[in-house]
Amino acid sequence: MDSSVFAKARKRLPHQASSTDPILLEDMKALGYQKLDLIERDHPAYESVMSEVLKDTFNSQSSNHISKGEVRDWLNSLLD
Repeated sequence: MDSSVFAKARKRLPHQASSTDPILLEDMKALGYQKLDLIERDHPAYESVMSEVLKDTFNSQSSNHISKGEVRDWLNSLLD
């Protein structure tokens, strides 16, 4: 697991010492998202699939226009 999440909760305690501070839910979620991203990127089909998705996206004629602030709202909704 990513040691930065645990190091944050341990606050430089010696390796053998037990921590009494909790690991924050937000930190665990961030770690989970990082691990899922690594799993996806390590999949043999990831590069070819993403290449096709991007080609299709750039080649499509979309009539949907994005208004100011919509991208931030969309990104925030993905993280909730």
